[in-house]
Amino acid sequence: MEGELDVFNVLNVLNARWAHYRVADPAVLQHVGQTSGSAETSQPIFRFNAARGAWTMLPTESSFQLQLALRSRF
Repeated sequence: MEGELDVFNVLNVLNARWAHYRVADPAVLQHVGQTSGSAETSQPIFRFNAARGAWTMLPTESSFQLQLALRSRF
């Protein structure tokens, strides 16, 4: 009989404030229009909203995970 324990995101096991998985908040940039011209030459115009915060933490990806495997050989 063999056993194996895998730990994912070990830093979060040691300290809950470490190893947070953060992604850019898509609401920081808002598409407000296009410059004039043809489709090949026009450029998008974006508004930067600093009040939204630049990062969003994903709690499901930031938590640690344990995986236990047991094997039996005959």
